[in-house]
Order: sequence, then C-alpha cells, then structure tokens
Amino acid sequence: MTPTARDADTFLLMSRSLALQSGLVQPNGHLAPANCSEYLIKGVIQPHQYEVCMNNSYLVSAITKGLRRAIASCQSTFKNNIWNCTAYKGAYLLGRAIETKESKESAYARTLISAAITYDIATACRENIIPNCPCAHDFPFVTFEGDIVKFGGCSDNYGYAIEVNKAFTGGEEEAHKNVELSAFINSHNNELGRKVVSESYTDCRCHGQTGSCNIRICYKRLKPFTGADALTYDKYRGAVRVTLANHPSPMAGQVVVQGGSLQRDDMIYSDQSPSYCESNQEMNILGTHGRQCDTSHAGLGSCDVLCCGRGYWRTTKSIPIRKCETMFDSTTGRFEVLCSVTGNDIENRYFCN
Repeated sequence: MTPTARDADTFLLMSRSLALQSGLVQPNGHLAPANCSEYLIKGVIQPHQYEVCMNNSYLVSAITKGLRRAIASCQSTFKNNIWNCTAYKGAYLLGRAIETKESKESAYARTLISAAITYDIATACRENIIPNCPCAHDFPFVTFEGDIVKFGGCSDNYGYAIEVNKAFTGGEEEAHKNVELSAFINSHNNELGRKVVSESYTDCRCHGQTGSCNIRICYKRLKPFTGADALTYDKYRGAVRVTLANHPSPMAGQVVVQGGSLQRDDMIYSDQSPSYCESNQEMNILGTHGRQCDTSHAGLGSCDVLCCGRGYWRTTKSIPIRKCETMFDSTTGRFEVLCSVTGNDIENRYFCN
C-alpha cells in the first residue's frame, strides 16, 4: 500500500512527539515497554504504528532510541551550518519548517531517521534487549577451514529491522506514478535511509583458552552509524529536486527530474528551503542572531556564512596564564603543586548581529 501524503506528513510530527517521551530508554541503555494505548490516544503514534507497538511494545522504545540518535547526529553534523537541525535548544524538535515542507532539510531528516531506526532495531535484537526479537544467523552453524573451526554467532538482525521500519514508516513503498508527490518523496527517502545503513562487516573472535585461535565465532555487524551519517550528508549535498509532470503527455502524473533521471540512491525533495537566517516563530526557525561564529576562515561556521551578511560583534575575555611546578615540601614530606600567574591571554569571541 502506498502511504498517503497525510500519513507522510505525520511521520516527522510523530518523531518529535515520540522522541520526547521519557522512560522508554533507560540511563543504562536498556529499553522499557511502551504504553501503546496511551500513545495512540495522545496521538504520539498513528493507528498503523499502534499495530507494531501491540505486537511488541519494546520495538517502539528501540525506535525512540533511533530517533534520538538521528537528531543528535543531525545536530552534530550541522552545528556549523545556518540550519543547525534544531528548533529549540536541548529538545528533540525539528520544527514546522522541517515537518511541513518537502525541502532538502526535511529529506535529510527523514532519511537519517529511517536509517537510525533500522540501525537501533537491528542492533537491539542482537543485544537481546528486545523480547521476541532474535539475532540473525548469517553463517552456518559450523564450518571447517583446514584446522580452523568457525561457528556462526549472533548477528545484527538487519532483515527484521527492515520489516519493522517499513511497517512503522508507512508500509511497502511501491509508489512510482500517479501518486501524490509528497508521498512519493517520503517513501523514496525512507527507503534510502534503510539502504545507507545496510553496509556490514564480518567479525570473528577467538573462542577458548588456546592461543592458536583455531576455534572462532563469526557474525555480521552493521558498520558504526557514523558512516551512515556521513553518507546521508553526502546525499543531502547532492539532493535532487523533483516535480510531477502535469502537462498532457505519457509522463503526466509521474515524478520527473528536470534535466536528468531519478536514481534509486538519490535523496529527493520538491520545496525550496526557507530562509534559516532570520527568526520565524510560526515555522519554529530560530535564525542565526547571536550564533557564535569564526573569523579565521570563510567556510561553514564562519561569520561570513552564519551571519547572513548582517555582520558580527566581538567579546573579549582576559584569561590568566598559570605556570605550575611540582615541589617537594621537606616539612610535610609530600610533593605539592604550586602555581603562579605569569600573565594574561586575550580570548576573542564573535557573535552574529
């Protein structure tokens, strides 16, 4: 079933609500079951997501962990950009500018969230912190390579994570023509998110007390999420703008790319990005007024970029320079650290007007 534009729009809204729920991810990283009925009544999850929750309420907790991973990763990646992936400091909020438009930033957020959800479910199954979610067995139970014996171990369950991701984000994506553009874009970027996190590696570890390592346990692990984050950012930088062909032709109603063709591994969007330079409360855009910037270069994070041509102001702080020495005190018979101020250093900080 192809997700509707309405369902697609509510996904990022749900992400905001779900990521703010407390108690699902415990401080030690373990997961707690979600209250599915309460979340449905509050509108935190949608009816099709309620079915996923009722099948295994711990899955929603793993999804929440993935949402938080995605947003924290996004904020780290974009910390020096005009749009820095935050609407309110310290909160898991992307803002209406991201939740209501099909811009490049919305495409990036959705792709990264889809990737993180897949990653956290796959790894949580392997770590046995989701009941009734087994690890994957990607290797035969036992193989022999000369005098080496390899046993198949517990791998990240990427296949199961894909199934849950599809069910939670709107079902099977089969939108190719005669669909609402918003639904097509979101389905495409959801699938892209699942693909960018798919790369894995084989890890074999020695078993037993012998130093020959002739008994090994082998399993597959998804590569660290930082790799998926970096790949998603590359896709964002090369994102493709799409439209629906509406003129009478065999292409009418189909998604088209001006001057090119759409590839399955493209990140796609349709709306021009709003200005993130100025504050817009209605769209939850903070603007860049007061952002700290750097005058030593002209790239990302620089005052030239972040201040959007408004200029900047400087603060000066005097920092004492201390010199410390370790001295032996013959009276106490102990070594003591003695410090003295030898001067002052001047620290300049720059902030956008």
